[in-house]
Amino acid sequence: MNRSVGSAAGLLALSLVVYSVAGAVWGALRPTFGAEVSTDGALLLHDADNAQFTSFITFALITGLLGLGGALFAYFRFRGERGMGMLLWVAAVAFLAAVSFWAVGEVVADRLHPVPEPSELELGDELRVVPSLVPGVAAGAAPALASLGYWLAAVLDFLAPEPAEE
Repeated sequence: MNRSVGSAAGLLALSLVVYSVAGAVWGALRPTFGAEVSTDGALLLHDADNAQFTSFITFALITGLLGLGGALFAYFRFRGERGMGMLLWVAAVAFLAAVSFWAVGEVVADRLHPVPEPSELELGDELRVVPSLVPGVAAGAAPALASLGYWLAAVLDFLAPEPAEE
């Protein structure tokens, strides 16, 4: 197998594992809001002010930082594969890994805070609900920071003075 292909596949595999584990932790720690079953069978939401925003912003921050870390890892670990192709691959990997982060996080949050079937609910029942997250533009945080980090490492490496020979 070509060394570049092996490096690219290794980066993808490692990123998917790291992001999935981080997504599971994120899903377990996601904020919830309270809900109460009203007389007409609807759920009245309580203290729901920041649960969705907190989930959104933590998704963007965590995946962005993981993308930056993955890009720097790729730049310094795979010296022979440096170039535009690897920069684009790092961005694609960061996006795919961010999707796995989100998917695993959603599954974990849903398993920890299941919403019962409507037939199981009675008037006055209290429950905790995790709002679902639609990543939207936050899905771009990981590939954007990964691309920026990889590019910046390349620029700084290029601008670094050559060591003097004796």
